Amino acid sequence: MLEAIQGFCVVCGIMIMEAIINQWMLILIAVLVVLFFFATKSDMKIGQDLKRLEGVMKSPIFLYVNATLNGLPTIRSSGIEIEKLMRKQFDELQDRHSGTWYLFLTCAVAFAVVAGLIMCLFLACICFSLIPMNETGKLYYI
Repeated sequence: MLEAIQGFCVVCGIMIMEAIINQWMLILIAVLVVLFFFATKSDMKIGQDLKRLEGVMKSPIFLYVNATLNGLPTIRSSGIEIEKLMRKQFDELQDRHSGTWYLFLTCAVAFAVVAGLIMCLFLACICFSLIPMNETGKLYYI
């Protein structure tokens, strides 16, 4: 939590400093704030849906393990073919759950990559906007 607050304060400080140096960057800052607001809102909704889906995919695994443990003597007495069938069914359930869990993880990483890309573009705009300025902060006129 402390890291998030510190990062937020650093970003606010950078934006305030940039607005003082170059007032035209306020337009870009406003666009970025709106863009990040909607991107975060979208990411939260997608993450919540994926987490719910992951829970739905996890439930059959618990039920299957419980039913298997309760019927273990019957399964063992039925022969090796039934054991292989049970193992195959469990693997299929676990594959579905692993797929949704991996999708949840990669969605978070994809959001971080997009956020990093947007911030790199913002940094490039800042750098290139400072090139035509002189020492007093006024734009050179050609």
